[in-house]
Amino acid sequence: MEEGLGPPSAGGSIADCYGQIKTQKVEHPLPRIVDEFGFVPFDRAGGELLFNLLSERHERKSTIVTTNLAFSEWVQVLGDEKLTTALLDRLAYRARILTTKGPSYRMSQRRKEE
Repeated sequence: MEEGLGPPSAGGSIADCYGQIKTQKVEHPLPRIVDEFGFVPFDRAGGELLFNLLSERHERKSTIVTTNLAFSEWVQVLGDEKLTTALLDRLAYRARILTTKGPSYRMSQRRKEE
């Protein structure tokens, strides 16, 4: 696992995180994982930075995105319909989309602990 990558620290910005990723070479062969997309909405600059990062990887490197949101809800996270459409177009092209249904694994584990 790549060290130093993750959400921006308290008080940091998505731009800080993007700069950190850029310095560690987008060309790295490991897949890039965007976990729990949509948990925190992006400001305009953050959405553009995510778009740029994923566009650089488009058709060259693997990217995994996890989310609880339907594609139709992504515009609320990114705040721009055109940007969202372009990002989804790149992500969905030649993608394998897995949809899971059922109880939450975390919630079932929590219930077992109680």
